This record gives sequence, C-alpha cells and structure tokens, in this order.
Amino acid sequence: MQNMRAGVVPQMHLTNRRICSSLLLQQLIYYNTYYSLAWFLTKSILICSRYIYGLNVNDPDKVRTVMMAFFIPAEPIRLLCGFAGNLQENVPLVAFFLVLTIFPSSPICLYLLFGQKWKTPIDTAIQIVMTVFLFSEMIVGVSAIGRMVGAQKKQFYLHDFVIKREGHDS
Repeated sequence: MQNMRAGVVPQMHLTNRRICSSLLLQQLIYYNTYYSLAWFLTKSILICSRYIYGLNVNDPDKVRTVMMAFFIPAEPIRLLCGFAGNLQENVPLVAFFLVLTIFPSSPICLYLLFGQKWKTPIDTAIQIVMTVFLFSEMIVGVSAIGRMVGAQKKQFYLHDFVIKREGHDS
C-alpha cells in the first residue's frame, strides 16, 4: 500500500501467449449440455410410453436399448472432456472429446435418426437437433485442436530457442 502512495506501480507479469481455446466450441458444448438433459428426459418418456402403450416389457427395438446403454454414460464424459479440455487448452482432453464424438455418439445418433423402428415426429425432431450439435462440435473441434497444437508447438520452440540463447542448455 505504501508503494502505491509513493507512485511506484507493482510490475505485472503478463504472458505473450494468445488464448487458443475456441469460443464457438465452448458455446456448442455449453448449449449441448442443457439440450442433452432435455433430450434424455424426452427420450426416456418416449421409451417408457412405448412400454406402457404395448403393455409389454419386451422392447421391440433391442438395438435402441443397447445404443442408449452406450450413449447415456458416454455423453456426460464426452461433454466434460470437451468443456474442460477447451478451457484449459488441453489437447489430450479435446482429442478424447473428439474420439467420443466420432465413435459412440455419432453412430448412435445416426441410428436413432434413421434406423429406429416406430419413430414419431418428436423422435425425429429431437434427434435432428442432437445430430446437428454432434457434427457441428466435430467440425469445430477438429479446427480447435489444430489451433491448439499449432500454438503449443510454437510456444515449445520459442521456449527452446530462449533457453539455448541464454546458455542454459544442459
């Protein structure tokens, strides 16, 4: 406090590094998180109503049940990895987010959109929105990971150059 009165401004330590996380990817993941909750609730109600309507415990579309069993635990993990990885500029987390988007999520969404038996218009509507979210995240995620890798590679080479220039090479 005394230094401030004397006119001495404490030195700020700022980095010369650009933020390379993707705002568009962050927004897509953020909105997809809330949409996934609504999607899950709607899908659960639709599946339960099919059981009640048929008064039958057997699911006529057994593939859908298996797909949902894979999708439900994978989706929160996928969204968390994308959210945290993008904010922290953590390439492995964003890469895992992309792997989970490509493998379990995309085929499941495409099956639920095109291959599901006894679809209703609400099934098609919610599935189209989910598929648009997934493919948008996939495209923007690939772009974001490329930008992150480029920025981190540049930072690594600059750091290596400074170390060698100052003679701290061991």
